[in-house]
Amino acid sequence: MLADETRVERMPVLRDGEFVWRSVITAPGRGDHPPISPVVAQLVEAIDGQATVADIVARNAAGLDAETADHLVEAAFRTIEILYIDGIIADLRGL
Repeated sequence: MLADETRVERMPVLRDGEFVWRSVITAPGRGDHPPISPVVAQLVEAIDGQATVADIVARNAAGLDAETADHLVEAAFRTIEILYIDGIIADLRGL
């Protein structure tokens, strides 16, 4: 489950001297809004406290070849670990 009021939003982010629209993670009390890739945005948006990590990754991997799906699984678990350490994910029981 995500921390309270944590969500993915689209915001302008400074990149290479100009603003570009990117997905970011927003949460109360966090002044930073780290930009995230489209894959991470899909992963975070799917964390609802009900779906398991396997469910979420399977949805994101649908239609990918086996090698790409394997890379996605590995990256998803590392991403979840980082988001948990950073407090974006509040509870892993629902995952």
